[in-house]
Amino acid sequence: MTSAKGNFSHSPSVSKNHFDNKAYSLKAGSSNSDAYFSDIALFADYWSAYLHTHLKETVDQVLDQRDFLNLPTLSFDEVCLEMLALGINILEHGDQAESTPAWLLHILDGLYSLRERYARFEAPLDLLRGWLGGYCLNTYRSQKYFNNLPESLSKLIQWMKVFALDSQALRLSGWGPYFSACGVFELKYFLDTCRNLVYTFSTDSENYLKKYTASDHNPIEDKYSRYAFQYDSVLRQSSAIEYRLGFLGTEILNRVYRKKFQQSHSRLIILPPCLRRWQNDSCQATQTPLGAQCSACHPDCKVNQITQKAARLNIPVVMIPDDSLKKTCVSSGQAGSGLGVIGAACALRNWCAGWAANELGLNAQGIILDNAGCRKHWSKCGNSTDVNMDRLFSLLEF
Repeated sequence: MTSAKGNFSHSPSVSKNHFDNKAYSLKAGSSNSDAYFSDIALFADYWSAYLHTHLKETVDQVLDQRDFLNLPTLSFDEVCLEMLALGINILEHGDQAESTPAWLLHILDGLYSLRERYARFEAPLDLLRGWLGGYCLNTYRSQKYFNNLPESLSKLIQWMKVFALDSQALRLSGWGPYFSACGVFELKYFLDTCRNLVYTFSTDSENYLKKYTASDHNPIEDKYSRYAFQYDSVLRQSSAIEYRLGFLGTEILNRVYRKKFQQSHSRLIILPPCLRRWQNDSCQATQTPLGAQCSACHPDCKVNQITQKAARLNIPVVMIPDDSLKKTCVSSGQAGSGLGVIGAACALRNWCAGWAANELGLNAQGIILDNAGCRKHWSKCGNSTDVNMDRLFSLLEF
């Protein structure tokens, strides 16, 4: 199998001044992101109709087999989304996962577990993960092809977990019993279907969404060179198709979880710290068990503006980093409460946060930031990001 970059080298050329070296922009040169939300809704309608026409028999068989194995119940569109995510990760990262030695994955997995257990050691552990991961990516890159085996899928998912794609890895790991129950030819057919789904998605998503993503900025041989020894280098170098997967994922999961959200007894808006006016100690937000709450220290701060508007609806607003949702919800006692949550995050993180919230017993709706710019992943100094407030508050409607 050729590398994913070879398969998707036809990514569209987009004017760089729309992106300012960012990988995506929902405004795409306009004054707001209204057009994006119309386009993604149209594309999701088209994509769902296409799948129901061309993939219904296959997906129905998958659903029957999952039901036989007593796996969690999924809707038709959820199964298709997870098949698409699996196919994209196979094409983008399957050969790298296959060529990574088991002993190195074991060490990186141990460091990941320590990081989850001991938050105070996060920085040094991430530094060590970055150096070992950089060694892995530069030494073992593209030396083996992905095999149609349950063991290869398990290894890919483990690889994703330790290379900052952990939310997707957790979700896709739920397919393990299905993969194990498949025969050789059945599994090959399933994976071929996933791959073919990716090729169709690549072309169709470009037709609707290409102006919102920058061209893939590095060829495959240089893919990891810029961030080679940072633990999230794979995330930082995500390709255009991975961003468009994030666009579709948020839209699909919003539709899947919409009814439960509307039935929620109470609501909460979760914002990322990168929406603040101040990206340093000038921010006067106060810490609470649920997350940081705005103190209205600057009228131009987007978090302040959202907080003030939400207060008129008696809806609290908190700031939680994208990788702290689980810890915060568990420690605050909100896990399993059925709380209705609207969460804002960048395109690569938002849809996966929908899965995470669902696992925590929360009913989520997501909104993608107009661009990414947090200090943790995207900018050394941190850039204030933006969000479409009209779209955000429309999610609260019944």
